[in-house]
Amino acid sequence: VGEDYFRQVARDYHRENPSRSGDLLHVGRGFPAYLSKLHRADPYRYLADVACLEWLCEESLLAAEHAALDLERLRRIAPSAYGDLRFEVHPALRLFESPFPALRIWEANVASDAEPEPIDLGAGADCLAIMRLRLKLTFHRLSRGELCFLDSLRGGDDFSEAIERAGACDDAFDAGAALRRFVAAEAIVDFSMPAHPPDDGELTRSKSA
Repeated sequence: VGEDYFRQVARDYHRENPSRSGDLLHVGRGFPAYLSKLHRADPYRYLADVACLEWLCEESLLAAEHAALDLERLRRIAPSAYGDLRFEVHPALRLFESPFPALRIWEANVASDAEPEPIDLGAGADCLAIMRLRLKLTFHRLSRGELCFLDSLRGGDDFSEAIERAGACDDAFDAGAALRRFVAAEAIVDFSMPAHPPDDGELTRSKSA
């Protein structure tokens, strides 16, 4: 859109959304929503999605680190118990979905100062996992089922619930393949076992004590 346009839009956004903090880190949080409202039904409506992608990249870059999943600990879990596990995703994981090729647009504009080649807005939708590992930003293209799966895990669902939700989104979803892929990518970094209530014998002993 060019420097002049961007400066104008940024000034207008700042007037409507002045910083309320001495920390300017989060001043652009509302910019995607602002662009979405500004270009709701015109040829530039894709700009909001590109801005959203940019903001998620910033969040990922600034998120906490986390060690990779302890595979030996996972191997000690019986496969029959996997359904109850609650897998934890990396703090830097962000999920993104757009009907536009937003990643290609973003990459074309950050790769160099040269004028980017024209991009067909109908070239395909984006469904992405954004990750930062060891100071490097990476993008993983996802199926619809994989997106639902990661979103479900991120929301606190156990493995069986995440599989059910992913299957409802995508008939071709493969839970085993997804688990292997996201453990290898370090998108899944930990897990917890369910807390079972004590049995009757334990309750009796507790009352006696």
